[in-house]
Amino acid sequence: MKKTKVSQEDIQKLIEIRTLLIKDHGRYRDYKSNKNAIMKEADHIIILEKAIKDLDKFLKEYVDFS
Repeated sequence: MKKTKVSQEDIQKLIEIRTLLIKDHGRYRDYKSNKNAIMKEADHIIILEKAIKDLDKFLKEYVDFS
């Protein structure tokens, strides 16, 4: 049976994922003013992959994706 209420522990997991994304976003502060700024694609994919996997782990308690 899937959960219907979000626990404090689950909220903390979401906060950790959000923090990871914000921290990475902060690494690229000058992207708006620096038209030549580029990011190594592999770095970007590592961050996204971790966030997606963490979100999937969390959401599997509430949602059935199959």
